[in-house]
Amino acid sequence: DGSILIVYASGKLETSFVIPDSITAIGDYAFITCTNLTSVTIPNSVTSIGSGAFYGCSNLVSVKLPDTLNSIASQYVLLKVAPCRGYK
Repeated sequence: DGSILIVYASGKLETSFVIPDSITAIGDYAFITCTNLTSVTIPNSVTSIGSGAFYGCSNLVSVKLPDTLNSIASQYVLLKVAPCRGYK
C-alpha cells in the first residue's frame, strides 16, 4: 500500500532526505550503503524501523527520530554509520 519505505536508492546524490508523512515503517536495510546521506528526518507517522535500516551509511551524522516510534529493530540499525552527533 506504499506505507513502508522498502528501499532508498544508494546512488542518489542528495545529502539529506525527509521521509514523507505517508510512510509508517522503514523496512530492513532500506538505506543500506547510502553513503551520500548525511541527514535523515523521520516523520511522526513512522512507528517502526527495521533491522539494518541505515547499515553502511558512513556519512550519516544526523537522524531525527519521532516520539511516535514503537519499535526499532535491535540488529544493526545504525551499524557502520559515521559518529552521529545529531540523533534526536
